[in-house]
Amino acid sequence: MVLCWKKVCFVSAVALMLDGCGPGVSEMRENRDPLVQRARSLKKGGEIDAAIKTYNQALDHRGDMPQVHFELAAIYLQDKKDYIDAIHHYQRFLDLNPDTKKTNLVLAEIRRAKMEYAASLPDRPSSAIQTIAAMEKERDLLKSRIVELQAEVDKLKGRPPAPIAIVATNTPGRAISQQPAPPTNAVRQISNVATNATASEIYIVKAGDTLAKIAREHFRDPGMAHAIYEANKITMKSERDLRVGQKINLPPKRLN
Repeated sequence: MVLCWKKVCFVSAVALMLDGCGPGVSEMRENRDPLVQRARSLKKGGEIDAAIKTYNQALDHRGDMPQVHFELAAIYLQDKKDYIDAIHHYQRFLDLNPDTKKTNLVLAEIRRAKMEYAASLPDRPSSAIQTIAAMEKERDLLKSRIVELQAEVDKLKGRPPAPIAIVATNTPGRAISQQPAPPTNAVRQISNVATNATASEIYIVKAGDTLAKIAREHFRDPGMAHAIYEANKITMKSERDLRVGQKINLPPKRLN
């Protein structure tokens, strides 16, 4: 009878020990798993991708393996710089082992992964985005300039001839007639734009076109290439700035 009572007490004590050391028992079970052992060996040998694959095989075989999640998270964070997967496995470790003494360490590693992930994101636009923005700004400026020039042309077309100004001199009874001042270069340029706009012909650029080729076909004179460029310099950056489908103005043939 005494022997039976001692046996019951021994079994109860062992049960209490196992119950109080649950995580340790789970970790011991993971340590004995052949897939986990192989994954650790691969990791130690520097075969990171093979180790990750083997760890995941162990999880597929048995999902409740918190230590495997912990080791996978460390690999993703330190070796692969895969911050999203690292956070996932650290979180799974905490879910499966909420009373672990590693809680503060794991939370710190999660914060680290989040910070490094945020730092890896682009914080400034790429050169392509900057180029597009510059082109759009230049396009808007050109549109504004064209509108201004058109307004000045319309104003010049509707303006009556300037009257002759009479300026009094110091001599009583005499006056000097003063002719209007000749147009400035800016006015002449606007007038030329108006003349070209009304007398020019629209040409749509085809594949293989150059200004010299267009000049040869339409004016029988390759030297007219520069005149074509002058008629379109508001929208062309250079004489080679041609795109298929682009509409350009051809100067009147009387310029030839």
